Amino acid sequence: MTADSRFLSEAVAYISATYPWWNRTGGSRHFVIHTGDLGADETQLGARLQAPNITWLTHWGLTADKIFSGWKKAHRPEKDLVIPVFLTPGHFKHFGLERTPLHPLMDKQERTTTFFFAGRICGDRKPPKTGSWPNCGPRSPGYSAGVRQLIHYHHGDRPGFKVVLHEPNYGAALGSSKFCLAPLGGGHGQRQIIVSFMGCLPVCIADDVYEPFEPQYNWTQFGVRPAESDIPQLHTMLESITPEQYTAKQRALRCAAQHFVYSSIVGGLFGEDGRYDAFETTLEVLRVKAEHPDAPPESYRQIDEDFDAFMDCRDPPRWKVAAPAPDLWGLVDKQEEEGGEKAAEEGRGRGSGSGAGSGGSGKGRGKGGSAKERRQDGWLGKVWGRSLLGGDKGAGGDSSAEDGGWVNPLCSHSMMDRKRNPCERFVQGASKTHMIPGGIMCAKSRHNLAECPRIWL
Repeated sequence: MTADSRFLSEAVAYISATYPWWNRTGGSRHFVIHTGDLGADETQLGARLQAPNITWLTHWGLTADKIFSGWKKAHRPEKDLVIPVFLTPGHFKHFGLERTPLHPLMDKQERTTTFFFAGRICGDRKPPKTGSWPNCGPRSPGYSAGVRQLIHYHHGDRPGFKVVLHEPNYGAALGSSKFCLAPLGGGHGQRQIIVSFMGCLPVCIADDVYEPFEPQYNWTQFGVRPAESDIPQLHTMLESITPEQYTAKQRALRCAAQHFVYSSIVGGLFGEDGRYDAFETTLEVLRVKAEHPDAPPESYRQIDEDFDAFMDCRDPPRWKVAAPAPDLWGLVDKQEEEGGEKAAEEGRGRGSGSGAGSGGSGKGRGKGGSAKERRQDGWLGKVWGRSLLGGDKGAGGDSSAEDGGWVNPLCSHSMMDRKRNPCERFVQGASKTHMIPGGIMCAKSRHNLAECPRIWL
């Protein structure tokens, strides 16, 4: 805490004395990134008071004290921003995310487990007791704000619920589960990101704690947000979600997952091109915040049509993009498909072909049948059908685009893309993407960043 506070104080003193911009706005147009478990609370109050107007980008969205856990308020929703945890290629391998069912060419398995969690239950790392409360020892009772302990006590032996300390096939378990607990730990968690990448609806139980890009982004569209007091009735809450509601959440999750991975830096997972990744989403939230400084963050989608489209993984109407977002999940509106050239042109203009599949109306029919049929038909290349670089060699395009080929500048960690553009070509080791200037998006042009692909022009 002392070191972080000193660094912040020294940085503020240097910037305010060296450049004119800090003093013009009192630091309100500046931000600082802090990735500790408890966010801004890991710096001393005196250091924070030196920069009261600065925007904090952290993983910890606690908006009120949690006395039980010994946590102090660390997040101001009107000023600060919760950003996703940075998952590396090493995490992708460790958690089995390379086989994510969100990739359009991956065969989808049936989700037979209603609710899943694997991980520590008690703060002292000892196994919990069964059939009695308290089920953990007196040490660290505030671990996870008590959520993991209560979930184990009320639902540990419930049919259809799997609550265990360890699961050797973790990725496969996520891929075969409908709902996955994404709790806190000793501070911020990362499971809400991991389970989303595997298409399991995140169940986030943490009163007064905002998740990444919340409240600018409504997590109930693709997840479940019970109150801590709802834990005993969690099973009835999940049972009340209809198949139609579940399908809608799954569809929205395909887009949300793109917002949570820093794919332009570390590589893709879902066949995406990185235009809606966590880095771009962070910049987009900050843009709206700067343009509407007095607007409540939960209103951003209502007051800014570009932000609304972006968060739906649709091309914002007022932006210039290198190519329309591909409809990876075949969810382009059926009317657009059958309405002829004019309707198709209008659809491209409004960006209704969603890179995540959740941006369109969701009424269109899927293309190519099963994942196997799509692979055999070369479906993914046909869906993109144009270069993200415009297909112009002189503008940095690729000759294959002139033949209608798929030129995605972003490499992929998915098992389904090993023959296309695997990130292993550029990443030697688990997480060495930091050795590539500009991120892995620029891997092919690392010696001349001026040639790095640009998705947003």
